[in-house]
Amino acid sequence: MKALFFPALLALLLAPAVSQATDCSRWPRFASSEAYLQPLSVPASDIDNHLNGSIDLEGIEIAADLVGRELQLDVLHYPGGVTAAAALRVVFMIGRLSDESYDRLVLVDEGVPLFYISEPDIRSVGCRFIWRRQAGENPIALMRDFYSNLYFFETDQPVVGGLNGSLLGDTQRVLQANNEVVLPSWIVSAIE
Repeated sequence: MKALFFPALLALLLAPAVSQATDCSRWPRFASSEAYLQPLSVPASDIDNHLNGSIDLEGIEIAADLVGRELQLDVLHYPGGVTAAAALRVVFMIGRLSDESYDRLVLVDEGVPLFYISEPDIRSVGCRFIWRRQAGENPIALMRDFYSNLYFFETDQPVVGGLNGSLLGDTQRVLQANNEVVLPSWIVSAIE
């Protein structure tokens, strides 16, 4: 009896987390009726074609390749007049719009994998991200959640260490990692 009970209990405990990890039902406050904001509405393999040319990318051009269960995202062109915040906006948009056909999103530069975040973690951020109107989660909170779950590809080490729940301290660490580590490594080669 014990041998049957434990696996069933384990499956029951894990099932809700897994089933909610890849959709936006956990965040009904950020639901939307606008077609452009529909979660999981774009195949991950086609997310670059869907977003490239969109006014929301402000001229940024991306390449997204589904390689096995990794969605590899490279920035090909980044207009010099576009703010650095737009790079994360692209990632958050992908977290909302792409379907769940990948296990992790990998940020690459010219084919070299740099950083990764799991699909459930980028989905958690993307589901709460709204654009073109004021309705989404606080952008600083989204950045903190994103960077709390972003890892170096080569070492599997967190990009931001020492996060302890301090609003100002964690925000400072996140902004420093964004400005001094991730963006210089990931988008600088694409800036015109």
